[in-house]
Amino acid sequence: LNRGVTVRNNIVYGMPKLDCIRASGSGSGPGLNIHDNILHVDNTTGSGIKMIDCSGFSVHDNTIAVRSATLNTSSGIAIDAVVNACVGGVFKGNTINGNSARGISLYSGGPSLEDIAVTSNAIRLTPAGAMGVFVQNSSGIPVTGNAITAAIPLRYNNATSSPATGNKLKSTGTQSVVIAGTCTGLYIGAGNTLQGGIADTGTGASYPITGSASWTPGDIAANTSVTTTVPVAGSAHGSNLTAVFSADVQGCMITAVPSTIGNALVRITNQTAAAVTLAAGTITVRGRKHT
Repeated sequence: LNRGVTVRNNIVYGMPKLDCIRASGSGSGPGLNIHDNILHVDNTTGSGIKMIDCSGFSVHDNTIAVRSATLNTSSGIAIDAVVNACVGGVFKGNTINGNSARGISLYSGGPSLEDIAVTSNAIRLTPAGAMGVFVQNSSGIPVTGNAITAAIPLRYNNATSSPATGNKLKSTGTQSVVIAGTCTGLYIGAGNTLQGGIADTGTGASYPITGSASWTPGDIAANTSVTTTVPVAGSAHGSNLTAVFSADVQGCMITAVPSTIGNALVRITNQTAAAVTLAAGTITVRGRKHT
């Protein structure tokens, strides 16, 4: 493909093999525009849209259905940096459904793959182990405002300087986000809605942690305090934590600090001149983990 190419308003059905649309070569941008196509992938190895060594592109508002009866091991949309760098681009407003291992895949086999936005896509995948957005060996990949339902909605492996904000991540397994490898500057924002946990075996990532527990602080004499331990998965020494209590604290001060790994020590201190009695409630601890 040469620069300035537009691929739009196509309907592709019944692909028995390979990809519905493929853009390959360093000439595939800037100005490559793939949009408003309806693509049905009926095989187990092809992608709806496959891009190799492409830069400066826009892939938006495509509808991709992966309809193979057995697992499709490729992706709804995939970009690979194989020989040349992939720098600059956007995947926006695409709808991807079906029996695919990955919804949108960004992968570098050596050359840089960076500054590519993944925003406002709707992805729903059915297979066990499927990844909604898969980012590997890449940098500067903002993932924002997507609605993703998959076994693992968001998967990072050696992905740096990449924020994820405002996404709805529903896991059909146990983890909404999986992080591995060197992920310096990977930031999972508090504005994401997660139905599932965060599994982190990598280094350099930052993401929200939270935990809660029922507590009845009871009587607290003037200038004394009471404490309790709250489980907070991911909490460790160095985590910055805050706590809130659902009942009236009557002017007392609440603090939270990491204690043992995976737990926080919450303290309510009565700094007033008189004793207080606090009712039962729920103590909630929030913070960020930096790995």
